[in-house]
Amino acid sequence: MGLNSGMSKTFREWKPEQSAMFPACAMDLVPEDLGHFIRNVVGEQLDLSETLDRYIEERGYSPYHPVMMVAVLLYANAVGIYASRRIARACQERLDFMALTGMQKPDFRTSACFGCGIWKH
Repeated sequence: MGLNSGMSKTFREWKPEQSAMFPACAMDLVPEDLGHFIRNVVGEQLDLSETLDRYIEERGYSPYHPVMMVAVLLYANAVGIYASRRIARACQERLDFMALTGMQKPDFRTSACFGCGIWKH
């Protein structure tokens, strides 16, 4: 039995494999609210030069951008998520976190280690 056999009803077009299904920018998927505010403040107004200067070694995998990590940690704390495992899960499951990270998914070790290092200054 085929997908259209016996059907006389007209349905909306459905193409789940369509690549242009989402907006070009992940931030367009969430409303202008706290996530946008934190991203803008951290990216444009916070002086993270000391943190950025600590990244001098070229070995190993490229690290996540420190501005993104600060924004994620601040946003997570602002919405009541404090544990690194929950932050990592939110980056995988929650649209607001996915938009903030640009669909990147830092794991719980990254959140924990970055959080411990950044707050020591």
